[in-house]
Amino acid sequence: MFIVAQLPMTDVRPFLATQTYRLERPRWGQPLSPDLTRGFVRNAGKLRRRRGGGDISWENEGFYCDARHALPLPIDLSQHKFGPGDAPISGFKGSSRAGSRRYYSYAPIIRLEIGLSRIWGPHNLAGPGLNQFLDSVLKLPLRVRDAASDLPEPLHSVGPSLAALVLASTTLRKTSADFRPEPWWVSSAQPMLFVEYHAGEIANPPRTGCRVYLPEEYGLRLQHWWTSYGNHNVQVWLLGRTIESDRDALRRVRIHLMRLHAELECAKQVLQLTQDENGKAKVAPPPDRPEAAALRDYLVRLQRLLRREDVYGHPQQPILEVALTAGKNVDPDDWIAVREVAWRELEDLARKARELSQSISSW
Repeated sequence: MFIVAQLPMTDVRPFLATQTYRLERPRWGQPLSPDLTRGFVRNAGKLRRRRGGGDISWENEGFYCDARHALPLPIDLSQHKFGPGDAPISGFKGSSRAGSRRYYSYAPIIRLEIGLSRIWGPHNLAGPGLNQFLDSVLKLPLRVRDAASDLPEPLHSVGPSLAALVLASTTLRKTSADFRPEPWWVSSAQPMLFVEYHAGEIANPPRTGCRVYLPEEYGLRLQHWWTSYGNHNVQVWLLGRTIESDRDALRRVRIHLMRLHAELECAKQVLQLTQDENGKAKVAPPPDRPEAAALRDYLVRLQRLLRREDVYGHPQQPILEVALTAGKNVDPDDWIAVREVAWRELEDLARKARELSQSISSW
C-alpha cells in the first residue's frame, strides 16, 4: 500500500503590485533550465529531478524540492501504528527517512506531498476498519520547522503552519525596516489523501464513495470519498490495482489526481481574493502592470483546464464531477444529482474566471 497526503497552498504574490520581496529563485517556470537542479528552497531542501520524469500533460512536474527539513516525520515512525490503539491494523516499515516529503511550485500553486510507502498489515479492510486506518493517517503528529508552537499538529490541520514557513522561506531576508509580509499572501487549502492499494488490501471501499470508471485497459479501480475534520473537508482518492494493471497508467493517474486537486483548491482561493471585500479586493493589480498580465495568463490556463474533457487520454470530466461534489449534500449513487451539482460548481468557477479575466482591463 502506498499513501500520499497532499497539503496544497496558494501563493498570490505574483499577482500583487505591491513590494513583496518574493525570491525569484528557483525559477520553477523554467523546468528545462540546466541549473534548476542546483537550486534549493530555504528551510526545505535541494531541488531534484523527478525519477521517471514528469507527465507531459502537466507542466513543471519533472522537478521537486526535497522538503524533509521543512516537515520532519516522527522519529518513531517505524513503531507508529495506523489503526485503533487496542488492535493496530498496520505499521510503517523502515526508518523515518523512508517517508518522502516533496515540495512542488508553479505560480500560484504550491503543494507539499508526504508519501508513506511499504505500509504493511491491512488486509480486506472495510467499514469501520478502513475509517480507522485513514483516520490514524490523517492524525499522524507532525512538527513544522520554525512553527509558532513546539507541540505537534495532526497532519490534516498542519497546513497553516506550513504556509507560514513557506512565506518566510521564500521572502528575501534583507528588506525595508517597516516591511511585514501579509499572512494571506501564502495560504493553505484543503488537504487530500491518496491511497494506492493492491487487490485484497481493501475489501469494500466506502459506500459513501463515488466510483470513477477509467479506461478498462488500465486495470485500475478509482473511487472518490471525503471525510470531515472540524473545518476541513479532506478528499480521499482510493486507487486499486492488480498485478495485471498498467503501471504507467497508474503513475499518470496518480500525478493527474495530485495536480488536479491542487489546481481546483487554489483556483477557489485566488478567485475569492479577487472578489470585493468591503469595497476593495485583496488581489487587484493595475491593468498596465506585469502582475495583471500574469493573472490574466493564469485565468486563461484555468479556463482551459476546466473545459477539458480529457487530459492525454485520461477521462477528466468524471474525475472533476466527483471532486467538485465533495462535502455537498448529494447521494454519490445518484449520478444525475452528482452531475447537476458538479456542473453548477464547475460553471460557477469558469464564470468567475471568465468575468475576472474580462474585467482586469477596467481596474
